[in-house]
Amino acid sequence: MNVNSESIDYRRVAFILIGIALGMITLVFGDKLTTGNIEALRILVSIFTILAGIMIAVIIAVGAPENLFKGTWRIAKLHQWQKEIIIYRYILLFYVYLVVISLAFISALLAKVTTHSELISYVERITISVGVSALFWSFGLPAAIFRAQKEKMDQEVDRRMKEYHE
Repeated sequence: MNVNSESIDYRRVAFILIGIALGMITLVFGDKLTTGNIEALRILVSIFTILAGIMIAVIIAVGAPENLFKGTWRIAKLHQWQKEIIIYRYILLFYVYLVVISLAFISALLAKVTTHSELISYVERITISVGVSALFWSFGLPAAIFRAQKEKMDQEVDRRMKEYHE
């Protein structure tokens, strides 16, 4: 696959890297904030449970067949391919949410079955670090919902304009 500089979305790359950096900063420097902070883990699970539900709504809104561009099947197929790439990215983020929730669950289980506090602390720090990254990446969700709805509105306006001019 030939990747040229025109095909790289530097804003997206920067957004991903900032999320990773925030997670790493939390991992390295957040020991006092994360270790033994069961309340933070509960809040994290609540947040990501809600975000997972929102993510399903975003995937449904973005992937709705009525959002495909009108015209020939080739136009619709190209637009479908673009939509699938977007949905794939959201599914990846959804899996990150599931990882955060799973790590929080593992952390809670470890606290009950072992007294090895260093292991528990490490899992808690990883959980909150991944959570910080995922929470940052989630800031793009409202814009995704807006874009999906805007496409629907644009399609409807175009349809009405064509009806009016006929």
